[in-house]
Amino acid sequence: MSGAIQDPRKWNLPGWRIEQKFAPGVLIGNWSEERDNFIKGDFKHNSTHRTDFRKFGGQAPDVTVRRRGELRNHGLPAELLIHHHNGNRYSSNMVSWYDEDYNGRWREKTLPKLRGWNSHQLAWIPEKNDHPVQEPPTNFGLLGHMHREWAAQLANL
Repeated sequence: MSGAIQDPRKWNLPGWRIEQKFAPGVLIGNWSEERDNFIKGDFKHNSTHRTDFRKFGGQAPDVTVRRRGELRNHGLPAELLIHHHNGNRYSSNMVSWYDEDYNGRWREKTLPKLRGWNSHQLAWIPEKNDHPVQEPPTNFGLLGHMHREWAAQLANL
């Protein structure tokens, strides 16, 4: 019995080879992603577009069509939507309505002005969220505490 366990020739006998050998057709790993990869050929086939619209040297592409397509596909960037009138005015806008009410950061201590319907903007004006509080956020001293702690850690290094 001990001879059969330690005999290395037993692994080559047909009874021990239960597993099949690996076949390249076996789908393992990320075969789905690899299946969809496009393999670019070395051919230069003529298409109707290439035949009808020949490239003339020295002609620049029409940038207005490209710009219009960029706007249609991606929309306006944040620099044009938010920062175009007042620079970085809203970058320090870190006060939430909860923080404003709970911590007593009210703009006015009286009732708000009555709102009226603006037919041009189709909204009730003035809205509270149109004019947020422009103050630094409430950190409850955490930021200063962390700066002191980090400075002490750097001093110990």
